[in-house]
Amino acid sequence: MSCFCGRPARSSGFCIYHDPQCVKDPSCRRLLSFTPDCERCHLPGGEVSGAPPRLREARIHGPLIVETVTGGVDLEGARGVDLYVYSVRGDVRLVGARFRHVYIDRVLGVVDFSSGRADSFVAVAIDGGVRARRAEVRGRLHVVGSSGFLDAAGAFKLAVDAGITVYDAAYVVLAKRLDPRLLTLDGELLRKFPDVTFHRE
Repeated sequence: MSCFCGRPARSSGFCIYHDPQCVKDPSCRRLLSFTPDCERCHLPGGEVSGAPPRLREARIHGPLIVETVTGGVDLEGARGVDLYVYSVRGDVRLVGARFRHVYIDRVLGVVDFSSGRADSFVAVAIDGGVRARRAEVRGRLHVVGSSGFLDAAGAFKLAVDAGITVYDAAYVVLAKRLDPRLLTLDGELLRKFPDVTFHRE
């Protein structure tokens, strides 16, 4: 049994390609490859293209790029730094995932960020819709040019710079009044519209 770098794998219970003892080694980072067996592994980050990754509950210690993938991307319960997803013909599952920044561009399926957490979340051109029940985004959240649904019931606690927590219903109502194709809420927007009355739909 060996790590993807060729060194003997420790008895860690992780897959043979990503031993957690090798994550900090620069030579291992350059040789990173993802396989369907990488669930619950410690990964240094890297790029995935072609085959859809299945990295449930993985701990990703660097930026992760997923691009030009056909099939579902499964990062349920994963934790990491920055996540970039480009051109996916399938669903992107991020249920319970925790990342610092999430940027998703062009997905033909559904993006499910339910119960997820991020400092910023940007979704562009999502055809299937965005599901984000009980999700929490501490900074800015943008859903731009998406033709599908936005399901954020009881979700998106956005802690703005004033320390105020705003729930998704208020966020959606305000955003629709401005532009239904651009949904965003941040401290600047709140300062521009201090007299808006919010109604739960």
